[in-house]
Amino acid sequence: MGGEPDMLAYEGVGVTRGGSVILRDLTFRVPRGSVTSVLGPSGAGKTTLLRLACRLSDPDEGRILLAGRDLRELEVLSLRRRVGLLFQEPVLFGKTVRDDLEFAADPRGEGVPLEDPGARLREVGLDPGFLDREPATLSVGQRQRVALARALVPGPEVLLLDEPTSALDPQATAGILRLVRDLRDRLDLTVVFVTHVVAHAREVADRVVVLKEGRVLEEGGAELFEHPATEQVRAFLAGEEQG
Repeated sequence: MGGEPDMLAYEGVGVTRGGSVILRDLTFRVPRGSVTSVLGPSGAGKTTLLRLACRLSDPDEGRILLAGRDLRELEVLSLRRRVGLLFQEPVLFGKTVRDDLEFAADPRGEGVPLEDPGARLREVGLDPGFLDREPATLSVGQRQRVALARALVPGPEVLLLDEPTSALDPQATAGILRLVRDLRDRLDLTVVFVTHVVAHAREVADRVVVLKEGRVLEEGGAELFEHPATEQVRAFLAGEEQG
Protein backbone atom coordinates (compact mmCIF):
# COMPACT_ATOMS: atom_id res chain seq x y z
CA MET A 1 0.00 0.00 0.00
CA GLY A 2 1.26 3.45 -0.86
CA GLY A 3 1.58 6.25 1.66
CA GLU A 4 0.38 9.81 1.37
CA PRO A 5 1.37 11.59 -1.85
CA ASP A 6 4.18 14.14 -1.83
CA MET A 7 3.04 17.62 -0.90
CA LEU A 8 4.23 18.99 -4.25
CA ALA A 9 5.26 17.13 -7.38
CA TYR A 10 6.46 18.60 -10.67
CA GLU A 11 5.91 16.18 -13.54
CA GLY A 12 7.47 16.95 -16.92
CA VAL A 13 6.94 20.69 -16.52
CA GLY A 14 7.92 22.91 -19.43
CA VAL A 15 7.67 26.69 -19.76
CA THR A 16 8.55 28.82 -22.79
CA ARG A 17 8.31 32.61 -22.74
CA GLY A 18 9.02 34.86 -25.72
CA GLY A 19 10.68 32.04 -27.60
CA SER A 20 13.04 31.25 -24.68
CA VAL A 21 12.80 27.95 -22.83
CA ILE A 22 12.64 28.67 -19.09
CA LEU A 23 11.89 25.17 -17.77
CA ARG A 24 12.25 21.90 -19.66
CA ASP A 25 10.93 18.51 -18.58
CA LEU A 26 11.21 19.59 -14.95
CA THR A 27 10.46 16.65 -12.67
CA PHE A 28 11.03 16.52 -8.92
CA ARG A 29 9.14 16.00 -5.67
CA VAL A 30 8.73 17.90 -2.42
CA PRO A 31 7.92 15.48 0.44
CA ARG A 32 5.51 16.49 3.17
CA GLY A 33 7.19 18.25 6.07
CA SER A 34 10.48 18.75 4.24
CA VAL A 35 12.54 21.86 3.71
CA THR A 36 13.48 21.39 0.07
CA SER A 37 16.06 23.83 -1.30
CA VAL A 38 15.99 24.55 -5.01
CA LEU A 39 19.54 25.60 -5.68
CA GLY A 40 20.97 27.01 -8.87
CA PRO A 41 22.55 30.01 -10.60
CA SER A 42 20.65 33.07 -11.73
CA GLY A 43 18.49 32.31 -14.76
CA ALA A 44 18.02 28.65 -13.83
CA GLY A 45 14.23 29.01 -13.65
CA LYS A 46 13.92 28.93 -9.85
CA THR A 47 11.46 31.82 -9.49
CA THR A 48 9.35 30.52 -12.36
CA LEU A 49 8.78 27.17 -10.70
CA LEU A 50 7.59 28.93 -7.54
CA ARG A 51 5.17 31.12 -9.49
CA LEU A 52 3.73 28.00 -11.11
CA ALA A 53 3.07 26.41 -7.72
CA CYS A 54 0.61 29.15 -6.73
CA ARG A 55 -0.70 29.63 -10.28
CA LEU A 56 0.62 33.08 -10.96
CA SER A 57 1.20 31.38 -14.31
CA ASP A 58 0.63 27.89 -15.71
CA PRO A 59 3.08 25.51 -17.43
CA ASP A 60 2.98 24.95 -21.17
CA GLU A 61 3.76 21.27 -20.66
CA GLY A 62 3.39 18.77 -17.83
CA ARG A 63 1.60 19.30 -14.55
CA ILE A 64 2.11 20.18 -10.88
CA LEU A 65 0.36 18.23 -8.15
CA LEU A 66 -0.54 19.45 -4.66
CA ALA A 67 -1.13 16.48 -2.35
CA GLY A 68 -1.85 14.37 -5.43
CA ARG A 69 -4.21 16.78 -7.21
CA ASP A 70 -3.45 18.78 -10.35
CA LEU A 71 -3.28 22.48 -9.41
CA ARG A 72 -5.54 23.32 -12.33
CA GLU A 73 -8.37 21.40 -10.66
CA LEU A 74 -8.26 23.75 -7.64
CA GLU A 75 -9.97 27.14 -7.26
CA VAL A 76 -7.22 29.75 -7.40
CA LEU A 77 -7.95 31.67 -4.18
CA SER A 78 -8.34 28.41 -2.27
CA LEU A 79 -4.98 27.24 -3.66
CA ARG A 80 -3.28 30.46 -2.58
CA ARG A 81 -4.51 29.96 0.97
CA ARG A 82 -2.88 26.53 0.96
CA VAL A 83 0.33 27.67 -0.75
CA GLY A 84 1.99 30.85 0.54
CA LEU A 85 4.67 32.72 -1.41
CA LEU A 86 7.29 35.09 -0.02
CA PHE A 87 8.94 37.17 -2.72
CA GLN A 88 12.59 38.13 -2.91
CA GLU A 89 11.94 41.80 -2.10
CA PRO A 90 9.58 42.40 0.84
CA VAL A 91 6.67 44.55 -0.38
CA LEU A 92 4.20 45.89 2.19
CA PHE A 93 1.23 47.81 0.83
CA GLY A 94 -0.80 48.81 3.89
CA LYS A 95 -0.50 52.06 5.83
CA THR A 96 0.45 49.96 8.84
CA VAL A 97 1.70 46.44 9.49
CA ARG A 98 -1.77 45.60 10.84
CA ASP A 99 -3.30 46.53 7.46
CA ASP A 100 -1.14 43.98 5.65
CA LEU A 101 -2.04 41.19 8.05
CA GLU A 102 -5.75 42.03 7.96
CA PHE A 103 -5.76 41.96 4.16
CA ALA A 104 -4.22 38.48 4.20
CA ALA A 105 -7.01 37.30 6.51
CA ASP A 106 -9.76 38.85 4.35
CA PRO A 107 -8.61 39.27 0.72
CA ARG A 108 -12.20 39.40 -0.59
CA GLY A 109 -13.24 42.14 1.82
CA GLU A 110 -15.95 40.03 3.42
CA GLY A 111 -15.38 41.31 6.95
CA VAL A 112 -13.43 38.28 8.15
CA PRO A 113 -11.61 39.34 11.32
CA LEU A 114 -7.94 38.66 11.96
CA GLU A 115 -7.69 36.78 15.23
CA ASP A 116 -4.85 37.79 17.58
CA PRO A 117 -2.70 39.77 15.11
CA GLY A 118 0.01 40.17 17.73
CA ALA A 119 0.48 36.40 17.81
CA ARG A 120 1.10 36.47 14.06
CA LEU A 121 4.05 38.77 14.60
CA ARG A 122 5.38 36.74 17.51
CA GLU A 123 5.46 33.71 15.20
CA VAL A 124 8.11 35.45 13.10
CA GLY A 125 10.06 36.94 15.99
CA LEU A 126 8.56 40.45 16.05
CA ASP A 127 6.97 42.25 18.97
CA PRO A 128 3.22 42.97 18.68
CA GLY A 129 4.13 46.65 19.07
CA PHE A 130 5.02 46.58 15.36
CA LEU A 131 1.32 46.28 14.41
CA ASP A 132 0.77 50.04 14.21
CA ARG A 133 4.14 50.85 12.65
CA GLU A 134 4.31 52.24 9.14
CA PRO A 135 6.23 49.96 6.74
CA ALA A 136 8.59 52.80 5.78
CA THR A 137 9.90 52.90 9.37
CA LEU A 138 11.00 49.25 9.33
CA SER A 139 14.36 47.81 8.36
CA VAL A 140 14.53 45.47 5.37
CA GLY A 141 14.85 42.49 7.71
CA GLN A 142 11.80 43.60 9.69
CA ARG A 143 9.78 44.09 6.50
CA GLN A 144 10.74 40.60 5.37
CA ARG A 145 9.48 39.17 8.66
CA VAL A 146 6.21 41.07 8.31
CA ALA A 147 5.82 39.79 4.76
CA LEU A 148 6.45 36.29 6.09
CA ALA A 149 3.83 36.77 8.83
CA ARG A 150 1.38 37.92 6.14
CA ALA A 151 2.08 34.79 4.08
CA LEU A 152 1.37 32.65 7.16
CA VAL A 153 -1.96 34.29 8.09
CA PRO A 154 -4.14 32.00 5.90
CA GLY A 155 -2.55 28.92 7.49
CA PRO A 156 -0.81 27.50 4.41
CA GLU A 157 0.35 23.91 4.10
CA VAL A 158 3.22 24.91 1.80
CA LEU A 159 5.50 27.95 2.10
CA LEU A 160 7.45 29.03 -0.98
CA LEU A 161 10.45 31.28 -0.31
CA ASP A 162 12.08 33.07 -3.23
CA GLU A 163 15.64 34.09 -2.27
CA PRO A 164 14.32 35.48 1.05
CA THR A 165 17.76 36.54 2.30
CA SER A 166 19.06 38.29 -0.82
CA ALA A 167 18.39 41.83 0.45
CA LEU A 168 19.45 41.20 4.05
CA ASP A 169 22.63 41.80 6.02
CA PRO A 170 24.45 38.79 7.53
CA GLN A 171 22.77 39.10 10.95
CA ALA A 172 19.26 39.33 9.48
CA THR A 173 20.08 36.51 7.07
CA ALA A 174 21.10 34.20 9.91
CA GLY A 175 17.85 35.02 11.71
CA ILE A 176 15.69 34.20 8.70
CA LEU A 177 17.52 30.90 8.08
CA ARG A 178 16.90 29.84 11.69
CA LEU A 179 13.28 30.95 11.42
CA VAL A 180 12.64 28.83 8.31
CA ARG A 181 13.32 25.54 10.06
CA ASP A 182 11.64 26.69 13.27
CA LEU A 183 8.43 27.54 11.42
CA ARG A 184 8.52 24.22 9.58
CA ASP A 185 8.69 22.40 12.91
CA ARG A 186 6.18 24.51 14.84
CA LEU A 187 3.55 24.92 12.12
CA ASP A 188 3.99 21.55 10.37
CA LEU A 189 4.81 23.26 7.09
CA THR A 190 6.33 21.99 3.87
CA VAL A 191 8.89 24.55 2.67
CA VAL A 192 10.45 25.18 -0.74
CA PHE A 193 13.47 27.44 -0.29
CA VAL A 194 14.89 28.90 -3.49
CA THR A 195 18.44 30.25 -3.41
CA HIS A 196 21.65 30.56 -5.41
CA VAL A 197 23.77 30.54 -2.23
CA VAL A 198 25.05 27.06 -1.42
CA ALA A 199 25.71 27.85 2.25
CA HIS A 200 22.12 29.00 2.77
CA ALA A 201 20.70 25.89 1.12
CA ARG A 202 22.96 23.69 3.24
CA GLU A 203 21.83 25.51 6.41
CA VAL A 204 18.11 24.85 6.00
CA ALA A 205 17.58 21.91 3.66
CA ASP A 206 16.88 18.28 4.31
CA ARG A 207 16.34 17.83 0.58
CA VAL A 208 17.95 19.65 -2.33
CA VAL A 209 17.22 20.04 -6.03
CA VAL A 210 20.05 21.44 -8.16
CA LEU A 211 18.75 23.31 -11.19
CA LYS A 212 20.50 24.75 -14.22
CA GLU A 213 19.04 26.16 -17.45
CA GLY A 214 15.59 24.94 -16.47
CA ARG A 215 16.64 21.32 -15.93
CA VAL A 216 17.16 19.27 -12.78
CA LEU A 217 20.82 18.22 -12.60
CA GLU A 218 20.45 16.27 -9.35
CA GLU A 219 17.89 15.74 -6.60
CA GLY A 220 18.35 14.09 -3.24
CA GLY A 221 18.75 14.35 0.51
CA ALA A 222 21.17 16.60 2.38
CA GLU A 223 23.95 14.08 1.71
CA LEU A 224 24.03 15.42 -1.85
CA PHE A 225 26.02 18.41 -0.56
CA GLU A 226 28.86 16.07 0.41
CA HIS A 227 28.51 13.43 -2.28
CA PRO A 228 27.14 14.81 -5.56
CA ALA A 229 26.82 12.25 -8.33
CA THR A 230 28.01 14.45 -11.19
CA GLU A 231 31.07 16.59 -11.77
CA GLN A 232 28.90 19.53 -12.88
CA VAL A 233 27.03 19.61 -9.57
CA ARG A 234 30.26 19.09 -7.60
CA ALA A 235 31.79 22.10 -9.34
CA PHE A 236 28.74 24.26 -8.64
CA LEU A 237 28.60 23.29 -4.97
CA ALA A 238 32.33 24.00 -4.65
CA GLY A 239 31.88 27.46 -6.21
CA GLU A 240 33.97 26.55 -9.25
CA GLU A 241 31.10 27.02 -11.69
CA GLN A 242 29.26 30.31 -11.53
CA GLY A 243 26.01 31.12 -13.32
